[in-house]
Amino acid sequence: MRGTARVSLLAVACSIGSAANAQIVTRPGPVSGRVIAAKGGEQARLVPAAQWQRVERGQELKQGDLIRTNPTGTLALLFADRTQVRLGPNATMAVNAVARGAPSQVTLSAGKAWGRSPSGQTNLSVRTPSATAAIRGTEWAISADEDTTTLEVFDGQVELSNEFGSVQVNSGEAARVRRGEAPVKVTITNPEGREQMLYFVRADEALAMMESDDPRFTQARGHVDRGEWERAATEFAALRASPDAATRAAGAYGAYVAAIQLGQAQPMPTGDDEPNAVLGRALGAAYAGDLREALAIVDAGLARFPDNRGLYRAKARIGFLLGQRDTANAAIDAGLARFPGDPDLLGLKAEYLADYAGSPKAALVIARQAAAAKPGDADLEALLARIWLQLDGLVEARRAVDRALVARPQDAALMALRSEILLAQNETGAARRSVDAAIALEPDLSIVRLDMAEIYNRTGQREQALEEALAASAANPSFGRGFVTLAELSYDDAQPQVALQQLDAADRLDPYGPSVPLARTAIALHRFDADGAIMGARDALARQRGRGGEYSNLSENQQSGSLVSQSFRFLNLEGWGRYYGDRAFDSFSPVSYPDQVINRTASPFLIRSLDGSFDAFGGTDPDYISSYLQGAVQAPLSVINADKDLLFSRRNFFEASAGGAYLTESRREGFEGEAQASGLVNGAVPFGYNITLTGRRFDDSLPQVDLTPEVNQRRRDERALQGLFGAELSPRNKLVAIVRDYRGSEASSYDNDLGMLPDRGPGRFSVYDFEAQETSAALFWEHELGYRNAITIGGLYSRVRNPGVLDLPVEGVFRADFEDKVERLLLSANYARSFGPLDLRTGVELSRYDFRSRSLLQTDSIGGFLDASDCEFEPELCEALGFDGELFNFPGSEATRFEDVRPYLDFRVEVGEWMILQGQGSYLRRTISDRRDPADPDFLPSETREAFDYQVGAAIEPVVGQWFRAAAISRTTTDQDFTFAPIAAVGLRGTITPAAEGARVSSYVARWDAEWLPQLFTSVEVQHQDFEALSYKVPSTEISITGGAAELDRISAEANLWLKGNVGIRVAYSYTDARARDYYVSSAFNQLADYGAEFEPGDRLPYVPRDTGQLALTWTKAAPLRARVELSLDYLGNQIGGDGEPLPGYVLANLRAQAEPFQRRLRIEAALLNLFDRRYVEGAGIAGPGITGRIAATVRF
Repeated sequence: MRGTARVSLLAVACSIGSAANAQIVTRPGPVSGRVIAAKGGEQARLVPAAQWQRVERGQELKQGDLIRTNPTGTLALLFADRTQVRLGPNATMAVNAVARGAPSQVTLSAGKAWGRSPSGQTNLSVRTPSATAAIRGTEWAISADEDTTTLEVFDGQVELSNEFGSVQVNSGEAARVRRGEAPVKVTITNPEGREQMLYFVRADEALAMMESDDPRFTQARGHVDRGEWERAATEFAALRASPDAATRAAGAYGAYVAAIQLGQAQPMPTGDDEPNAVLGRALGAAYAGDLREALAIVDAGLARFPDNRGLYRAKARIGFLLGQRDTANAAIDAGLARFPGDPDLLGLKAEYLADYAGSPKAALVIARQAAAAKPGDADLEALLARIWLQLDGLVEARRAVDRALVARPQDAALMALRSEILLAQNETGAARRSVDAAIALEPDLSIVRLDMAEIYNRTGQREQALEEALAASAANPSFGRGFVTLAELSYDDAQPQVALQQLDAADRLDPYGPSVPLARTAIALHRFDADGAIMGARDALARQRGRGGEYSNLSENQQSGSLVSQSFRFLNLEGWGRYYGDRAFDSFSPVSYPDQVINRTASPFLIRSLDGSFDAFGGTDPDYISSYLQGAVQAPLSVINADKDLLFSRRNFFEASAGGAYLTESRREGFEGEAQASGLVNGAVPFGYNITLTGRRFDDSLPQVDLTPEVNQRRRDERALQGLFGAELSPRNKLVAIVRDYRGSEASSYDNDLGMLPDRGPGRFSVYDFEAQETSAALFWEHELGYRNAITIGGLYSRVRNPGVLDLPVEGVFRADFEDKVERLLLSANYARSFGPLDLRTGVELSRYDFRSRSLLQTDSIGGFLDASDCEFEPELCEALGFDGELFNFPGSEATRFEDVRPYLDFRVEVGEWMILQGQGSYLRRTISDRRDPADPDFLPSETREAFDYQVGAAIEPVVGQWFRAAAISRTTTDQDFTFAPIAAVGLRGTITPAAEGARVSSYVARWDAEWLPQLFTSVEVQHQDFEALSYKVPSTEISITGGAAELDRISAEANLWLKGNVGIRVAYSYTDARARDYYVSSAFNQLADYGAEFEPGDRLPYVPRDTGQLALTWTKAAPLRARVELSLDYLGNQIGGDGEPLPGYVLANLRAQAEPFQRRLRIEAALLNLFDRRYVEGAGIAGPGITGRIAATVRF
């Protein structure tokens, strides 16, 4: 996952440059810590040496070492127990004893120190002349001198004590102790903690604010950019003799900074009484780390020199470093009021909007204006790159940073920014090369170290990744992206408390970005902490609204959808999850599409599951593959499926699992098995895969007592192998593929007790054997033309073969052999682009569907009036009837081709933040041709059919949490389920219906989603549907229903209640009135049963329940057990049976439980369906399943 991508000059300012003159002393044996960064001139006394020496980045520290800073110095340290420490000017610290997993101690004799210790992993004491602070995993700041110690705690708890007493200092509190007195609590002055992190304005950034037209100043700055401090010092010194006062001041400040970098003591320049001199003094104080003094100098300078641009820029930059966003923004606005169109001030305004106000789109407009006013400026191009990165405009971000590097090819910060963009494009190798180049120039940069950490993480070098991430965080403690990386690494290291501590720090320093609450949501879901997941999701969406709808989601996969939607569905709060998923839908967000599929679209005609349960509020969605591929081709690496591990980023990953399940009921039994392997490889071409092998056998012996002869046993066998593959061929070219092979069979037996046939088995006679064989593949390629601008081309191919035998149990012989073959091919081309708030998608789909069938009907008697014995007298008639000497043979065949051309255009526009409009139109031209020999007497001429389909919808949210939607949808049913056109209008769709081939289905849907309280959500949906024709088979029976026009009216309501304590309650009800407008007939599959009925216009359609309802309670238990329990009462109201007789309604109680202990290495599931063994009839005299048990287990490794 990417965070806010804030690689701004603020982040760069947190690295500490140093000259490379001193040598690092190699230390034998275990070390206590190391120096992460140094500004210049800091010193250490390394045991056993007695003299002080200059300290450099990378210097190892051991027990007994002393380190100190000068009046302008700053040091960043990382200790062995993973405590990060920053020392301010004039500080002295002794390393007494520091080791991981053991009591540790350091002594701060003088100065200021800030630290962050890992929660639950640290036992550190910080001694001062007047007290001792016991650190137990927290974030803190201590200042000390000979007489006084002041402690501030920003997270966690610290005990401050001495011989006179002690005090517990909690998060957001402070305490002070004077020598000879007990500690007492005092008011904390800066609870955020940014100022205590001891930031300073970076030298090269400060020099950029100085105004001088002398080319020598520009040349000296170039030496600074390249780290050539000796040459820079010489040239700055020469400028101090310039006749121009501004240049003299710039030279004086430059010489001051260069001297410090070279480790030379240097007083702060006083300079002339002119704006640049004031600016120099302010920047000198800021460079030394006294940001408040710097701000006071700038304010005084602005009072005297309100027309100096540099002073406004300096005040804004210092305000950012202090965390005073309003101060910074006010300075920018005041500067722009005097200097409208100033590119540097515009750049600061864009930075404020992007990084602090959460408005990257508005920031982009201003940044473009600034860059146009100052072409070729590296800082403004870098700003553009950062904003594009926030918006996922990776192509544009890379172009912008490349332009910046043309202007400053030796800038390490720009190289690091380019590396971050390359990582976002999954170009790990290129990112490593860019990072290596940056390290060679300036290894102290926090953004360089964080990029290195990400590269190590992606390539499986977890320990190195953690060390680099900790070092980056020590150098820049407020770098938001660094917190998320540390959280991921800590969580993977089985340290969830440390991970959450990192996110707490990020939240405190950046309360506007949605990345942190999304990370919390991911961790909570992985730990089965339902409350934490919902709170994180709600927080993320609140921040998303604050950002104008812009937020970065975590790297979720296409099976689970977005984290926000998951968090509610985890407690079975389906309506709530759907609301948030639909409300945050983005046409160019990969996870938005599976969110739509996960929505439980009602299927009132087919609601029975194979295990005996039913779901009146969700069905098998034929549009699943459409939404899946639309999302997967945008993010092909998301085809992976991680259950055991939590993936924040696209790191190398492999996970395998194997499991099975057993289902039992008095007359049913089922077995299931599954094996899966999924992984991601960050190679030259990053690719991911997910391979699944499944098998299932299901037997039932439910007699159909209303059918003659009586079916009493069926067996189904299924096995499938599926592979999902995704690859990023280049940053702009993505590929996704699906391969699937399916084999299934079904056999039915009839009871032979009627004596209609001689025994052909032990009491049973197998009469129906059916096989299903399907091989399919899909391949899609997307080329990214630019930001929200892409073309997609691909296709699907499938081949189906269904052979079968029907041997009816009648006296004599009645046998049918048949085989159906289907071959499908679809080609699709699609172009999608955004124009501001308008998303357009247009494309064309070409499909060919070939259907071939052959059949052979054999019987020894025709209609009871002609049999073999009659053929001696009627030879010509028998010959015409295919008599072969024993049986009459009736062969049949069919070969039909359907060719479709379907162009479409879809638009979606967001009108502000409260209205969405969406519309789609498509034209379908179908050609149907007979592929048999034209001489065949049954040959049919070709025909062409045309249809215009549409869907239009609108959504408004006049008040946050009250969302109203309506849509009208008209679609023609075809044999091709796939389309690359959006499948819903503002998230609305009609119910899943078994419409006949070529029939039109018109749906009119209105929905009201309402979030009344943080704990209460409701939804109401009304639908009216018109069908030209329907054809459906009732599950668990041999009954088929066919007919012409029909209509359906449905109203459904749902309430979701989040009780906290990881408890959710779902109450749902629907009323459905489905009626025939034409004649319908029900019939038994075997064609011999004396069963069925005719239904006239106005009659209720059979087997469509009028009322359905559910009351469900879900509870979860967080790690380490990771358990989830769901108890539901499901109501299925009265129906009309296939014989026209009413079927009474019934209520079933179902209990389901799962647990995933041992860090999710094991998954155990158990279910009791129809818990109280409720007796009911499904139809055709079939008794519904009684109490049913199911148990399953999966092992992950």
